Amino acid sequence: EVDGVFSADPNRVPGAVQLAWISYAEAMELSYFGAKVLHSKALAPLVSRKVPLWIRSTEDPREGTRICDPSEGCLYEPEP
Repeated sequence: EVDGVFSADPNRVPGAVQLAWISYAEAMELSYFGAKVLHSKALAPLVSRKVPLWIRSTEDPREGTRICDPSEGCLYEPEP
């Protein structure tokens, strides 16, 4: 259970901050290097069809990290 994608592992880096959004390329790179919240095989169909993805907690779904194509507009706020 995670709240989103962070700038670093919050268990190791006390100052890690949650990211509002990351690009598909960044998500693929994170999955390639072992991010446990993402898997490249799950991301591939989303990337090819430009389907945005939210990574957020089921306990507090108000916030999270959006994975998207920056040219499609990643900067809007999620609906509550």
